Amino acid sequence: MKSDRFIVVLAVCIFLMGCRDTSKPDDKVWLDPWMSCTKTPNPKSVYGDTHWIQYDLGSVRTLSKSWVWNANDKKYLHRGFKEVKIDHSKDGKKWNYHGEMTFPQARGDAIYAGFPGPDLSAVEARYVLLTAVSNYGDSDCAGLTEVKFNLMPAEVAILPDSLIEDDDHPCEEIMGMVYLQDGEKVELSDFEPHHSYRGLYQIETKNGWVDIPFIDIGKVYIKHVEGNHFTYDVRLKDGRLLKGFSNVFRNFVDGETSEGNQVIEYTEIEYFTISCG
Repeated sequence: MKSDRFIVVLAVCIFLMGCRDTSKPDDKVWLDPWMSCTKTPNPKSVYGDTHWIQYDLGSVRTLSKSWVWNANDKKYLHRGFKEVKIDHSKDGKKWNYHGEMTFPQARGDAIYAGFPGPDLSAVEARYVLLTAVSNYGDSDCAGLTEVKFNLMPAEVAILPDSLIEDDDHPCEEIMGMVYLQDGEKVELSDFEPHHSYRGLYQIETKNGWVDIPFIDIGKVYIKHVEGNHFTYDVRLKDGRLLKGFSNVFRNFVDGETSEGNQVIEYTEIEYFTISCG
């Protein structure tokens, strides 16, 4: 068990202590959680002495959503974080309060998928601070197993709104790889985002609609979804970034799997890729 370790440097900037394969029924993977058994001065001084953990992303990054695995060792379920304050900072000194949420208690199951953590979409920060206001009954210690932070790619360049293709680029076969917020991925054939029959991905800008050939697209990052309104970033294969466009055309992708047609809503997606044959 990792005890009294408070500041975690995320060398890869995405995962804390690596992501566990939660599909394998082996409860031994939960036997090494992080624990704080001594309240110490919180980096945000107004909080006083608390159980807390601070994540260092290495540099100021644009965050997205997060995923949390609470303490899942059967002996220590009562130590899991419950009421949690979330703060973030660019310099580790001036802290911005993001909110408070309740972390569900784990059940000690061998297969444990975790739960959606704080939504940090569009937050720019280097440090994320989680402070345990309460746990599930332990008088001395509080802990977690893992936290995953999804980060938006660093911006390279913004293409002008005049990037419009005159000709269609039809695809004989369209494949999509959809990466979900919980770390899973789904491969779809007959992939249907926008205008797939033309081999184009269509986005809306302030100056009208823009068509981008699938062959030029690296990744499509879903950022914020509210009903049929959403925003996203399109990373091109040459490294350039189309940023901050909104759309009301549809809020899901769909395609074929070995088990039949599958529809995946944007609220479940971190990003997807498109390949055109």
